[in-house]
Amino acid sequence: MSDLARYFVDAGSRGEALDLRSYSQDILVDVATELADSPQLAEFVKALLSTGTDATSNTASDIVGEIRDPGAMAEIARFLSPLSVTDHVAQSLQNALLRVSGDRGRHHSTRSYGLLSATHLAQNRPSLLRRVQSHLLEVTIDDDGDYLRHVARVVGLVLAHVRDDDLFRQLELLVEVDAASDEACFALGLLAVAKALAARDADETIRSLADTQERMKQAIAAAETRTDAALYLACIEVLLHFQRGDLDEGLGSRLTSIRVAAFEYSALLLPSNRPLARDTWLGGALIEGIHWADLATRLAKLDLNFRKRAWLDAARIIEEELARIFVASKSFFGRSADGGIETIVRPRIIVSLQQERSRLDALDQWLEENPETAPAPIVAQMRGEIAAAIEASLRRSPIRAAAVPATVATILASDGFPANVAGSATEALAETFSNLFFASTDLSYAASSRGHTRS
Repeated sequence: MSDLARYFVDAGSRGEALDLRSYSQDILVDVATELADSPQLAEFVKALLSTGTDATSNTASDIVGEIRDPGAMAEIARFLSPLSVTDHVAQSLQNALLRVSGDRGRHHSTRSYGLLSATHLAQNRPSLLRRVQSHLLEVTIDDDGDYLRHVARVVGLVLAHVRDDDLFRQLELLVEVDAASDEACFALGLLAVAKALAARDADETIRSLADTQERMKQAIAAAETRTDAALYLACIEVLLHFQRGDLDEGLGSRLTSIRVAAFEYSALLLPSNRPLARDTWLGGALIEGIHWADLATRLAKLDLNFRKRAWLDAARIIEEELARIFVASKSFFGRSADGGIETIVRPRIIVSLQQERSRLDALDQWLEENPETAPAPIVAQMRGEIAAAIEASLRRSPIRAAAVPATVATILASDGFPANVAGSATEALAETFSNLFFASTDLSYAASSRGHTRS
């Protein structure tokens, strides 16, 4: 081993940074050749990219394009996403990584990590995302099955951010590949989840949820174990029962199984001993795991004594947490307003509904804790209107929503409710929510209107 290679290995073992700016590209390539079969290769590539000169960056791209070891490419994928590089370097690296991904002579894991790394570099770079799309369209179903399984996952990720009918058909073709079928079905199921969350009416919601249900069943049938698909399926079935009005007595056992599975699965998602950036594919698992655990915790607190109310609360919790889980697992490319993510990954409809439901829920809790603020019949009427408004929003029923006071503002402005009590409720809600959140609602307008119209 050359002096420079030994110097680099020793410096790495001591946790010291090594300045590579003074070395020629030929010398750096020679060192990389010596480290090719060692665990230090990925760290050497990272050091080259961190140095940031033309020579070191070009050398890094050249080295990456020659990697054949799955372990080394896995390490490249781990550090590449949070590492800051220029657009020019990102393009050069991605070209090398896509060559690795497309080389059928390499191990499927090396190719898969190459594709993952190339996708990392597409974050917030639309032109590089288009390159990934083009590369995925060139993949054929006669390729290695294990590699195609990873391709299906990446295709699903990309489709969560951009509309691409050709790529969607590619994902449907991958369902027919035995080794990739479960991953392709799961990806299609997640896309159906997004569609359900963004649905504007009950029929569309039910169709999309049924789509999700079928795809998750296919994913489970195509694999020995698919804990994630089974968990989504259990949640979707509760939502379907609620949407169809099949409020049977089995909710308790359903929620128990979801709770246990969600806690177990969240434990698998949480990283063990390495810090992960939240806005990366791997780091997204951390946030996803937290939301699954949150789902389990919230379901555990439900009061199941009143069947209809229990189903309403369960549907609300599951829908809201699924939206957050989906965002965590698919927000890999950032949240660009013109990139489709606001309409697909984070459906605007579900966000606005969640915000209004939170306000309605806060008002309901305030009325429960302050029953003396108004005559009992009026408090009961208002709490009934709150429950009806939440149910109408969950069932995506515009007609029913229009038939009840659908917002906190209209409920507070209803006849028979004392103006001074409405003012107290408004103040309490203002303390509950941030000033910015409160300012974006029509609560203040409702209170001021009541003050002008009633004595």
